[in-house]
Amino acid sequence: MRIITKILRPISGLLLILLLALIPTDMGPLNPLMPSLIGVASASGGPTLTVSTETVDPGADATVTLTLNPSGNSFVSALIQVTFDGTCLSYKEHDYGSPGYNFEFTPTLSENNVQITIANISTPFPTGQLMTLTFTTVDDPDSQPACTPAPAGTVENDVDITGAQFSTSTVPPQNINVTPINGHIIIQSTDGDSDEDGVADSVDNCINDKNAGQEDNDNDNIGDVCDPDDDNDTVNDDVPDNCPFDANTDQADNDNDNIGDVCDPDDDNDTVNDDVPDNCPSDANTDQADNDNDNIGDVCDPDDDNDGVDDNAPDNCPLIANPNQEDNDNDNIGDVCDPDDDNDSVNDDVPDNCPFDANLDQADNDNDNIGDVCDPDDDNDSVNDDVPDNCPFDANLDQADNDNDNIGDVCDPDDDND
Repeated sequence: MRIITKILRPISGLLLILLLALIPTDMGPLNPLMPSLIGVASASGGPTLTVSTETVDPGADATVTLTLNPSGNSFVSALIQVTFDGTCLSYKEHDYGSPGYNFEFTPTLSENNVQITIANISTPFPTGQLMTLTFTTVDDPDSQPACTPAPAGTVENDVDITGAQFSTSTVPPQNINVTPINGHIIIQSTDGDSDEDGVADSVDNCINDKNAGQEDNDNDNIGDVCDPDDDNDTVNDDVPDNCPFDANTDQADNDNDNIGDVCDPDDDNDTVNDDVPDNCPSDANTDQADNDNDNIGDVCDPDDDNDGVDDNAPDNCPLIANPNQEDNDNDNIGDVCDPDDDNDSVNDDVPDNCPFDANLDQADNDNDNIGDVCDPDDDNDSVNDDVPDNCPFDANLDQADNDNDNIGDVCDPDDDND
C-alpha cells in the first residue's frame, strides 16, 4: 500500500509573493495581478495561511486544507494562486470552510495551477478553516517514474501557495499580502518494513535484518547480512569460510593465517603484498632476490640462473649459468662456481697456478706462474715436455744428446754413458 502524505514547508529566499492592492469593497472580484507584485513584502503582523497534512491511498483524493489566521483583520475578498505538480496530481474540486458565511468562489484552472477569486463575502472571514482544495493522485504510480517512490521511500510533489492577497473590510479597504507557502504531497510506499531499515519487505533482501544498502556479494538475492554463504561457494561463512566474500571451496591457505589465498593480500606472509607484485607470492622472500632478473624470485624459480638446467636436476651451479655442467674435480660443484676446481685445497683465486690440476705444492720450475703439472714446457725452452723434451726441467733448445740415451746432455749425469 502506498500512502500519500502532504507536507508543507516554507522555502526561505524564494520570493513568490502575494498580492497587495487597494480595492473598494464594492468593486467586486479581484483581478489576477500577482506577476506584477513579485517582490512585494508581506505586511508586518499581517494574516498567515497554514496547510494541513493528510494521508491517502494512491489514486485517492488528497485534500489541502487552507487555514487563515486574520491577525485582527476582517477580510471581504481574496485572490489565491496555487501551483501544483501536474504529473502526479490533478485538481479536482474545492469546498468552503467554516459554515455561516457565503461568497463567490471562482477557480481558474490551467495545466499546473489554479487561481481562485473570492468576492462578495456576506460575512468577513473568521479565524480558522478557509477552504479545502482536493487533488486526485495518480492511481498507478508505477506508470509514471516521476511519481514512483523507491521501496519504502518517498517522492515529493509540489503543491505551493505561490500568491495570496486579502482585502480588508476596513474603511478605506486595504489589501494585504500573505507570505507564500511551499508544500508537498508526498507519495510514500507503505509496504511492510519488518526490520525498519527503510527498505520495504517486498524488495528487502534481508527482511528481518537491517541492511539499507542491500549489499549482496554473490547476487543470489539474499543480502550479505543474512546470507549464510556470502560467496556461494558451499562453505558457510560461520564454519568459518576463510574468504567469506570470495569463492574458494578448497579453502586453500598457503601461510596458515586463516585468510584464504584468494582473498589474502599476502599469501606467504612475508610482508610483501602479492599485488606489489611479490615475485614469489606463495613462498616467503622478503628480500625479493631474483638472480636471473626474470621476475621470478629465487626461492620459487625452478631455474635461478636461467641456463636451462633446473635447480633440482640438480644444477651444479644454480645461480651461475653453466648449461654444460662442467665439473673438473667431480665434486658436484660446477667449475664456474667451484672455488677449487681441482680440489687440491688451493683456491683458484689465490691464484692456483694449475686450477684444473691438483698441485698442492704449486711447483713451478720455470717460474712462469704455470705450475709444472699443467705447464706444457716446464723449462720454458720452447720444446714442449710431451715432444718429449729430453730435459723437461732444464732448458736445452738444441736437445743435444751425446750418447743418444734420450737424456739431453744438460741434464744427463753420464753424457758418454760409460
